Amino acid sequence: QMCIRDSLIKEQQRLLRQEMEKLQMAEMELCGGRQSPSGHGGMNQQNMPGYMSEYEMANGGLNPFAASFGNPTHQHLTAENIRGRVYETAKDQHGCRFLQRALDSNYDSDIAHVIMNEIVPYVPELMTDQYANFLVQKLFDIMPHDVRFNVAKVAAPQMPQIALTAHGTFSVQKLIETITTREEMVVVRDALSGDVVQLVMDVHGNHVIQKVLQRFDHPDKQFIYDAVAMDCVNIAMNKQGCCVLQRCLEFASPEQHASLVTTVLDSALNIVQDPFGNYVLQYVLETDDVSVNDRIGYLFLGHLIALGVNKFSSNVLEKVLRRSSQALKDKYCEGLSDPQTAARLVSDDFGNYVVQTALTTGSPGAVDGLVQTIRPLMHMIRNAPYAKKLESKLEIIAKKGQMGGMHKGGGPMSPNRMYGNTQRPQVMPHYGNDSGSNSGGSPMNFTEYNANAQPFLPQGRGMPPSNSASSFSNPSLASLGSPNPHARQQQQQQAPNAVSYTHLTLPTKRIV
Repeated sequence: QMCIRDSLIKEQQRLLRQEMEKLQMAEMELCGGRQSPSGHGGMNQQNMPGYMSEYEMANGGLNPFAASFGNPTHQHLTAENIRGRVYETAKDQHGCRFLQRALDSNYDSDIAHVIMNEIVPYVPELMTDQYANFLVQKLFDIMPHDVRFNVAKVAAPQMPQIALTAHGTFSVQKLIETITTREEMVVVRDALSGDVVQLVMDVHGNHVIQKVLQRFDHPDKQFIYDAVAMDCVNIAMNKQGCCVLQRCLEFASPEQHASLVTTVLDSALNIVQDPFGNYVLQYVLETDDVSVNDRIGYLFLGHLIALGVNKFSSNVLEKVLRRSSQALKDKYCEGLSDPQTAARLVSDDFGNYVVQTALTTGSPGAVDGLVQTIRPLMHMIRNAPYAKKLESKLEIIAKKGQMGGMHKGGGPMSPNRMYGNTQRPQVMPHYGNDSGSNSGGSPMNFTEYNANAQPFLPQGRGMPPSNSASSFSNPSLASLGSPNPHARQQQQQQAPNAVSYTHLTLPTKRIV
């Protein structure tokens, strides 16, 4: 294994050296030099007998730069040296890099003008070239608007086809980013307006349309909304198209947004179960326009089973339950309370999530009816992975109902509420049996025991320091605290379950 690893490392190093030598030799060819990469003039691949560079092979064995750079002392690029050679240089990997370096900061304006003027006739081809497109994009950043206008006019007849290519899409996006005049914008708009749907549904072209949505003014991008409205269903059900539709909603004017939402709602039932179309509806729901969300919700109210058991439309139903009006949420709870609907959804891997969301969003009255329908069905999903979560929701709802009923009905309050705080009492001694009530069956009085073994009355009044019987309002407690052993023994015989505060024993069972 070590030998194999060492051989792989050596091979990678060898390939890296070859790549670096090719880059250095290409730069020397452009400058007319014939020195070795090390600069010592030794024997290398370039001055070996029979060697031909890429430029020489492409031109019948002649170096196209040899005439201009005949003198090997020429080491710097000038406008005259590259004049008439920009096209073939830009299409070469190393030549394109060399030209880009010439356009870096503090570039020669004469060289830049020569490059710009020579690429204009070939710009449709260069924009789609795997190497030259980088040079074109760099030129767009420094082009005067009149030159960029000429480039846009030359590329306009083929701009949709350029945008559909892997390299051309970046060139067109860069052109859209850098235009500064309305004349340039009109040329691009007219060039793209005839192929909007094709561009929207293409893996490369959709990025051009999204760039137009971001950069153009609302009236100037209306052509996109008109084209999308004509084929909304197919676009929404396309992987790239659903993303473009969301960007259309994001960058639309209020009028454009309302018109597009209406178009989407007209197709809601057709796209809600689609792997991509459902995201368009979810995006509309996330705008939190209750009137629009209710319109969507009422469309689906009669199709709860079909939509609830679908992987994609069930997510839309959950979002409707979370973002619609309370009246519609209650209607969904009523619809889910139907025994047939509840049985189908509770036992489904996706439908159960719709039921769980309804339990957490509906009003108490609507949820109670749904709980009564679901309870008898729980045995059907005993072994389902989501059964425990659904059961916990039902228990939480039941506890809330019990607590609310006790509070409204005037029943016994918890000790925490009795004392007006939310902390658990340190010790709560009890009297009578373990059921939490005394022999008479009436609600018990709890006393709180502090760290100093001083009992307190439920009203919060503390005991006086004296243990005299007259200081107690409760005669039984006074007897328990009396120093007379006969009285204490008599009281203990009468109340064998009473707790002595002198020698306190913790209860064996917690009173809730």
